[in-house]
Amino acid sequence: MLEKNFDPIQDHTELFKSLSGLTWIYNQGHKFVQAERYYKQVLTILEKKISHGIIPPDAVKIAKSIYYFKGQYILAEPLYKRTLIILEKLLDPNHRDIATGLDKLATLYKGQKEYSQAEILYKRSLTILENKFGADDRQLVKTLKNLTALYDNKGQFEEAIIINKRFLAIQEKAYGLNSSNLIQGLYSGPHSQDSNPKT
Repeated sequence: MLEKNFDPIQDHTELFKSLSGLTWIYNQGHKFVQAERYYKQVLTILEKKISHGIIPPDAVKIAKSIYYFKGQYILAEPLYKRTLIILEKLLDPNHRDIATGLDKLATLYKGQKEYSQAEILYKRSLTILENKFGADDRQLVKTLKNLTALYDNKGQFEEAIIINKRFLAIQEKAYGLNSSNLIQGLYSGPHSQDSNPKT
């Protein structure tokens, strides 16, 4: 727990390093409750500093470290939400890291079968990537694949096919017609996609 007299103006570089080391150790040891505790402290320090207009040099990197958390959905969801809010304060609205944060949170929702919320976030992520890189760039393929799996899980197979065609067109343009990336990404009907990809 942070002390009540915590001073956000001070340099907390070493504290960040210590907390990051602890989260890594507990994550690797599958002690997720303990890891969550220290991830929360990392986020709290960042939030307090940002609220005082103080941006640590590695603020974005520190925030993104939360995505290494391997705990259960119920523990990861609030951490991912807080991380996304921090990134939205630090970065341009169309930054790739915002899209990544949306995609990761959406994948958590999909894993909990909260499909409507997942769909909204995947689409927000896709819009950011389209605005930044264009509608047929390789940067879109992960979110398109996740959307295909989402629609497959929801039983919206026509939508899954439409999204998968976009995915395949981008892969074909990038790697060629005979690429293994094309075969691996082919949607062949109900539940052909991985329903719960890793975050």
